Amino acid sequence: LLKDPETIRMFRVFLPTVFGSGVYQLTLMTDSMISSTLGEGNISILSYSGAISGMINTVIAGNIILYIYPKIASEINDEKGKKKLFQYMTFFATLMCAVVVLFVAAGYDAVRILFERGAFPREATNDVFMCVLIYLFGAPINIMRDVVYRYFYSKGNTKSAFYNGLSASILNVVISIILSRVMGLYGIVLGPTITAIFS
Repeated sequence: LLKDPETIRMFRVFLPTVFGSGVYQLTLMTDSMISSTLGEGNISILSYSGAISGMINTVIAGNIILYIYPKIASEINDEKGKKKLFQYMTFFATLMCAVVVLFVAAGYDAVRILFERGAFPREATNDVFMCVLIYLFGAPINIMRDVVYRYFYSKGNTKSAFYNGLSASILNVVISIILSRVMGLYGIVLGPTITAIFS
């Protein structure tokens, strides 16, 4: 079974995605380590803001990607495939921009309802809201990147996405370290948004 050409091909396609996920998790851990040097409570703020932006991305972007992936795979060899890919990217980026606008309008109250009780002060609410907002500014770019990744996956090319993700993760760590010295916690959160543009 291990010498079967299809099994070998599967591992060649599968392993870069596993390593890519591992590198991403390592980046998250590095961001937490950097935030721990900035003072008490910063890891919690980073964790809460990451959870909120992650929930928004999973519910909206994650489900969109699940819907669109079979379409990309079926249209990959079509002449109009790349044109449709660009149309998908434009539409989904616009949708995520609308999500950012909605969060600007109602997100602060949502953060207050979720967290502001007990020992969670107003300053922490402000910080969580701003961090989520910075994360979400990268959401339109992230969904465009994820659609392009799915295009490569459809062609059986997971190495390009892995190399892109690896270089972006390294850049994210460098930017987060530099900006954390200048902007504190906001610099750590701004790192992934800047990296998303590069990626």
